[in-house]
Amino acid sequence: IYLGDEKDPALAAGPGNAKSAGGGLLLTLSDRDIQEDARRLRWIDGGQAASIYFGRGQAWDASGLASAEGALTIDWRWLSGNLGDLQLLVSCGADCGASLPIAPMMANVVPGKWLTLSLPLRCLSAAGVDITRLESPFGLQARGPLMLEFSAVSVTDAPAANNVLDCPSFSNTNN
Repeated sequence: IYLGDEKDPALAAGPGNAKSAGGGLLLTLSDRDIQEDARRLRWIDGGQAASIYFGRGQAWDASGLASAEGALTIDWRWLSGNLGDLQLLVSCGADCGASLPIAPMMANVVPGKWLTLSLPLRCLSAAGVDITRLESPFGLQARGPLMLEFSAVSVTDAPAANNVLDCPSFSNTNN
C-alpha cells in the first residue's frame, strides 16, 4: 500500500498506521469482522489532493480475468464527508491509466453501511486502462474532508452477481 501527494507520490505505508508526506491523508487500522481487518482513510479538510493505491512492483496481464467477466471488487463504507471529489485510480504504467469519479456509482450509498462495489474489468478497459499491463488495480484519490473504510479489495473472476455494476457513463479524468 502506498500513499501519495505533492511531497511524495509513493510513500510506502507499511502494515500499520501512516500518513501521506504532506499530511493530507491519514491511514489507520480499524475493525470490521476481526481485529484490524479494515483500513480507515481520512482526508483532511482543505488539504491537497492525496491518494492511496496498491502496487505490485511489476505489471501483470489481467486480460484472462477480463474475458471471464472478472471485476475489481471493493468492500467499503463511507463514514463522512464529500464523495463528489473521490476518484478511483487504476494504473497500467506511465501515461496509462484512469481516474474515474466514484460518485456516479454510489447513488444510494448510506453513511456507515458496508457495501460491495464490483466494477467489471471491461469497464476499466473502456475507460482507457490497458488490462494486459495492469500495475495498480486499485487506488483512491480525494481532497478532504472525507472519511471511509475498506476491508477487502480483489480482482476476481467470480464477483457476486448482485453486486456487479453496469459500466457507468463517467469520463476518464486522467486523459
